[in-house]
Amino acid sequence: MRPRHPMDSSHLVERQLGLWKFQTASPQTGGKLLVQGPPPVTFGPYITISRDYGAGGRQLAGALSARLGWAVFDHFLMDTVAEQAHVRQSVIDSLDERGQNWMRDYLSGLPFANSLTSDEFLTKLIRVATTLAQRGRAILIGRGLNCVLPPEAGVRVRLTAPFAFRVRWLMGVEHLGEAEATEQVAKVDREREQYVRQYFKRDIRDSASYDRVFDASALPMTEVAAQVCRLLEAKLGPAAVASVKHSP
Repeated sequence: MRPRHPMDSSHLVERQLGLWKFQTASPQTGGKLLVQGPPPVTFGPYITISRDYGAGGRQLAGALSARLGWAVFDHFLMDTVAEQAHVRQSVIDSLDERGQNWMRDYLSGLPFANSLTSDEFLTKLIRVATTLAQRGRAILIGRGLNCVLPPEAGVRVRLTAPFAFRVRWLMGVEHLGEAEATEQVAKVDREREQYVRQYFKRDIRDSASYDRVFDASALPMTEVAAQVCRLLEAKLGPAAVASVKHSP
């Protein structure tokens, strides 16, 4: 696979964080009350995208962002945020002290908390992802985040496609031979399944972990995005899909 240029990370992260901070400067919409009694803490709205390798997760995120005006954080951007202390802190600082204290309690109460504490990087990543989802209007790709965030405050989708379809996609995108593409798709599928199983004790293909599962080979990505937006509205109300298409 083609490596990303090292200069890409800083530019992309700053751009997406700037967009996200601008969007969330106004009162949240669509979030659900998750804590009983004072002080209340809200999450969302957010969208998580779990995907088979080569099924088009980034394309779906882009289509959703175009419709909603929300910032997209794929696994690369999330990893970059988790790795860079100053960027990570800028996200965490968006919460007041009450929110930060609540987040620590929330993360420690997850059923797989012990798995997280054994991996410092993953703990940082989950903390950042939780902050983004708590502020809302964020599209988060990969990293098993559908297992972490409260399901009542967002929409969790999974994008699948037949293995041969995904091999053909990789052959075209990366200009690989069929054997090499087949090996790469199988390898990434295996790594993603192991990651979710190891840290979150879930089967990545369990449909109960998602609000909807889509076959990317059966529908145009624009239609998948339209259905996700309709699901978001049905689940969280019309305010959740209010478009924010301005730039910071």
